[in-house]
Amino acid sequence: MTAVTGGLIGSKPVEPGCCAAYAARMRSVFVFPAGERAETVATLDRHLLRGGDDWVLEGKLWIGFVTGRDFGGIFWDRGPDDVALVEAAVGSLPGWGLQIDVSGRIDGAAEVGYAVAMLLERGGVAVDDYSAHPWTLPEIESGTVVDGLRFFDHRAWCGIHCTHPPVPGEKGDPT
Repeated sequence: MTAVTGGLIGSKPVEPGCCAAYAARMRSVFVFPAGERAETVATLDRHLLRGGDDWVLEGKLWIGFVTGRDFGGIFWDRGPDDVALVEAAVGSLPGWGLQIDVSGRIDGAAEVGYAVAMLLERGGVAVDDYSAHPWTLPEIESGTVVDGLRFFDHRAWCGIHCTHPPVPGEKGDPT
């Protein structure tokens, strides 16, 4: 994770390690859909605008393919145990997947939910920045909690991992 050394989020000061700053950075979700790559391309083309090799959702999400034995390096910050969880969930090490980049300027939960539901309608799993759990669409849609987190649950992640006092007016502030 990126260390935060200070600055502003909107008009609020950002403390070192502040969750608001963490949430304000680009986040990623990796999706490993069941089915053929051509089916996934057709689904993306039906629902989203294409910009070169990527698809864009309302200027808020960018979706592109990743390939290769190491998923094109997408797990650069994850260990082999995390990769093994994906492999176990889909039955083999995927040869391709999709990386969804989420703008740090937005919450992104609704947009990510839409994109992931579209991509996993035939099965598969998604992995977010907040846990190693490979999420299925039924788990995502039902709000399943694993290790205190739901899918793409940056608020709960911050509640578990942040040690700074609440910023006045933010969730967790007793005033």
